[in-house]
Amino acid sequence: MTRSDNGKNICVSWLVGMLVIAGSALGDEPADISETLSGTKWDIRVGAFYPRVDTRLRVDGALGLLGTELDLETLGLDKNEPLPALGVSWQANAKRSLWGSYFELNRRGFTNTDIEIRVGETVFPVSTDISAYFRADVLALGYGYSFVNTKDKRLGLRIGLSVQDAAIGIESLEGQVKENADAIAPLPTFGFIAGMRLADRWYLSSELGYFAAKIDEYDGSIKQLSVTIERGFADNWTANLSYSYLNVDVESEGVRWLGYFRYEYYGPSLSVGYKF
Repeated sequence: MTRSDNGKNICVSWLVGMLVIAGSALGDEPADISETLSGTKWDIRVGAFYPRVDTRLRVDGALGLLGTELDLETLGLDKNEPLPALGVSWQANAKRSLWGSYFELNRRGFTNTDIEIRVGETVFPVSTDISAYFRADVLALGYGYSFVNTKDKRLGLRIGLSVQDAAIGIESLEGQVKENADAIAPLPTFGFIAGMRLADRWYLSSELGYFAAKIDEYDGSIKQLSVTIERGFADNWTANLSYSYLNVDVESEGVRWLGYFRYEYYGPSLSVGYKF
């Protein structure tokens, strides 16, 4: 069994454990969900995220040969790019819930190098026209427990797993030299959730999370914060305005990526939700 297989097994075990915990909720505490802040079992949201993104990374070569520390925004990648986002939550009962979210960073750029760049085993000389990309697929799944969950307020904890599937590629426009690297880093998350009713059909909620762990060849940390204002309209429909911050810092000793990647994004998002 390879080290990457171990990482996948850890992800599966973590998620199965959360499902078992949530499943146990179905047999107890038969509180009326309509009397909670969410008011429904399911909440599905689709929208667009407008973040400012900062990305730093290094891809090392064999035998301890360090690569160049890169700020990808200096390679022509946009700092601001709208992103589609999807979120789903399921309220098992008044206290327990499962949630998931997904978004994708997919950024490309072009530039002319003003320094020599070393990526892995490849060197890009000064004044080379290059194209570069950085992709990160972020899938987050988790379990929530509310100590308080009434029609007017909510307070609780969340545990989960955020899987960072990241890849980088750099290629000279002439196609003579190119290099790429990729890594899948599963990062556990732990945090707090809070919400309150502001007025009829108006709600305010927030999430705060942090965790650091070493799993197989990945040693990383994740910090996250979000604040959302929700406005209910029509039957079961909502409009949501959020501000989110995420910081991911991963050191990788994998075969396909030796080095590190660090990125953070922060900015507003707009979404439409449907509850039932």
